[in-house]
Amino acid sequence: MKLREFLVSISNNEIGESLVTIYDSIVEHFILRRWKHLGLDAGHFVEAARRFLELKLFGVATPIAGQLSNFNEATLNSYLKAKGDESYRVLVPRALWSLYALRNKRSIGHLGAVQASEIDATLLLNGAKWVLSEIVRLESNLTAEETQNLVTSIISRQQPTIWVEGDIIRVLDTSLGAREKTLVILALIGRKSEDDLRKIVQYKNPLNFRKILKRLDEKNLISYRSAECLISPAGLTEAEVIFRNSFQ
Repeated sequence: MKLREFLVSISNNEIGESLVTIYDSIVEHFILRRWKHLGLDAGHFVEAARRFLELKLFGVATPIAGQLSNFNEATLNSYLKAKGDESYRVLVPRALWSLYALRNKRSIGHLGAVQASEIDATLLLNGAKWVLSEIVRLESNLTAEETQNLVTSIISRQQPTIWVEGDIIRVLDTSLGAREKTLVILALIGRKSEDDLRKIVQYKNPLNFRKILKRLDEKNLISYRSAECLISPAGLTEAEVIFRNSFQ
């Protein structure tokens, strides 16, 4: 059973679809290294998950088009006093609260002194993973193997397309060709010299690599001038397609 189908089956179309769609968007923004966008989606994920909790603890959920109450101590206490599994009453609400608080205390939903960063995004992503995995654990009446497959699909949902560690830059998806790797690098890292790009892509023949860059330039996917390369808006669009295909 797919995650989307499972979540819909244990809640309703509106909540199940929202949870998995928002989660997929969080994963996509993580891969694209868009920390602020990920933070905004994490806030939406909390809203969808709160509706799931309402359904499980109170029997009725606020419609997606409706206004949720403020997420505060009173809300946490209402979950605590409800009848239901302890995880729904205590653990999941506090996990969601941590995501909600981080989203609000970084420069994400509001202006703030601290900008959203990769480490913040990592916490938000993994917090969403834990919440979904806990829901699967509590709600599954599938076989042990099917349940584990669902949890595994959540845990391993994303594979970073690019690895950046100090001076090391590598494209991890080995199925990509030099053309696609070039677009990925320029989309995530920014302007690069021809020589730096070739080394990162690990392309041995300088003349052939220059031909790749010229073809990308002719198609207006990059600007290739004075041995420097910069991705264009059209190139960014194509790079995003590459990213999405990489983790689907």
